[in-house]
Amino acid sequence: MPLGVMRPLPFDMQLAADKFERIADYDEATLTQDVVARATQLTPSEGEKGMVEALQKKIKELLEKFITTPDSVSGVKIEEVHEVGSLKKDVVLSGHKVGDLAVVLSTLPTFELVAALGHKITDDLRNAGEAVSFVSHDFGGEIKGSTVSVRLLITTLPKNAALLEPDLHLSEKLMMINHLSIRQAEWFTRVSEGSPHKLLVRVLKDIRNRHSGLQPMSSWVVEYLANFCISNTINHLPLPLGPAFRRFFEILSAGFLLPGLKNFDNTWKILKPDVTYDTFFVRIEFSIKGGGTQEVDPQYSG
Repeated sequence: MPLGVMRPLPFDMQLAADKFERIADYDEATLTQDVVARATQLTPSEGEKGMVEALQKKIKELLEKFITTPDSVSGVKIEEVHEVGSLKKDVVLSGHKVGDLAVVLSTLPTFELVAALGHKITDDLRNAGEAVSFVSHDFGGEIKGSTVSVRLLITTLPKNAALLEPDLHLSEKLMMINHLSIRQAEWFTRVSEGSPHKLLVRVLKDIRNRHSGLQPMSSWVVEYLANFCISNTINHLPLPLGPAFRRFFEILSAGFLLPGLKNFDNTWKILKPDVTYDTFFVRIEFSIKGGGTQEVDPQYSG
């Protein structure tokens, strides 16, 4: 396809169902029941989820305390702290005992300062009786307990972008991804309220994790497509889980994620190499409000 030419959206049976006479009825109720049953199996117990939430709450409280006492970690000033990721969205899978906090710094995030912040958190938690350790990562760091952990997704204010140095500070691209996780959590919380989105997301994430051909899809893409499959209907009524589950594979096989699709093209390029903080937030605001999706596939995606 020539550069700059948009592909039309692939065929979607759910948007053309009234154009075709159905020759046999599917047993939609049985498929829906199967999806619900599988989602229930994949849902962590309250005890498992509670252990992660307990550690995440303690870390978040410490970070919020550091906001009001900026001298807690020399050279580090925290602007905001947000719960993000699968735990926040309530789509975490059983066995995935990891929480995520997006930490927005108003200071420049050097590798040394991020490590100092992580070690300060672990020191305070140890003084409170917690057995934890800190591990640095390219996205920030991770506070590890005996059975659960919480990732710190470090980012900074857009005004600091021009001052970032590749060998001194965290990757600008990864910090944009971390910042985007805040918007993603807000969006998914809004669209999934009072709907079966979370059940479908759990089942689809499990399938993605078990099939190598689907593993390049980030959790965010799975969440967006689950919302599309349930909500984007002719009559504006949500599709039952069974038909929505089948629709997910129908649109993938029809080429829904091919480059150049009208609904995805602009937002798919948000994190391409030519994008910086200067243009990032303009594109993100447009994308989230417009219901678009972004190319986000960090290894630490929940």
